[in-house]
Amino acid sequence: MKPGYNCKQIPQVSYEKFIEIITENSLSWKLHSEAVVPELRAALYAIRSFKMYVPNGTIKMVYHSYVLSIKTYGLTFQGNCPHTVSI
Repeated sequence: MKPGYNCKQIPQVSYEKFIEIITENSLSWKLHSEAVVPELRAALYAIRSFKMYVPNGTIKMVYHSYVLSIKTYGLTFQGNCPHTVSI
């Protein structure tokens, strides 16, 4: 019997994206960190664009609902990875 699933060989990949979390076969989380940083930059740019038009309470609400959710999504899996410093 061959190893795999239903007697089919499972190919080895260097990374996989599942539910917006990119895992690598080395578990370094570098690719996931590189994917999150542009999203955070775009979100912070949007906040900077409208911060003079809305009150501070609204800005805090947008930060906590949008920016913080991007920042912390998958953080439990990453742990104390050195690539999370860039986030």
